[in-house]
Amino acid sequence: EQLSSYDLVGIGALSSTVPEAYSLADSMKLNGKLVVMGGTHVSFMPAEALEHCDYVAIGEGDVSFPALVEALSRGELPDAIPGLAFKRADGAVFLTGPAEPVDFASLPSPDFSLSPQLDPGNLPPIIVTSRGCPHDCTFCSVTTTFGRRYRFKNIDQVIAELRPVLHRSVCFGDDNFCANPPRTRALLAEMLAREAVPLRWAGEMCVGAAKDGELLDLMQATRCRMMYVGIESVDAGTLKAYGKV
Repeated sequence: EQLSSYDLVGIGALSSTVPEAYSLADSMKLNGKLVVMGGTHVSFMPAEALEHCDYVAIGEGDVSFPALVEALSRGELPDAIPGLAFKRADGAVFLTGPAEPVDFASLPSPDFSLSPQLDPGNLPPIIVTSRGCPHDCTFCSVTTTFGRRYRFKNIDQVIAELRPVLHRSVCFGDDNFCANPPRTRALLAEMLAREAVPLRWAGEMCVGAAKDGELLDLMQATRCRMMYVGIESVDAGTLKAYGKV
């Protein structure tokens, strides 16, 4: 009901949630709304998604989505905005071409106070400090979506995002929080120095990070309570075939 007051609706989805996302998109279009979809599933399947929506933001939408909104507000065709897919008047799917990786360090922190569903004391305790991954595993969508160049928010911004949720359990939503150990050590050390340590925290890392004693000590000191570790195989040949090493 709340969505009915908007002219344009953006919907993101993983493959596991895309049936519900498509159902919502269909409902919005029946109500005359413009629908833009984004996320990993539709980035790989834009033609499928365009059966349910008007535009697809492929990959990172931080730049392409606002540019699309601006173009639509001016009544312009967004065919010159990289990172989009849409149907032309003849029904053919048109891809505008790949967008450059965004300058992650320059992006503003998400302002959850703009969401009517959230109150200031109930901000989502999920903080993403990086994008990309130095690995190029064949089974993973991360490098296809975000690239292998590891990009970071600056430490000041991460600390500022931690401040409102220090009383809660925080999840660092990075695909590999410890992929660059010197940077992770520096962040954790600054969390201690600036008294920006949450109640506890969790994240994702490769098993190789367990060999870094200084990193493990800092994780313990900053109240890390859970790390998710992906172990695809114990066979070196298999890992090489996967592109893991």
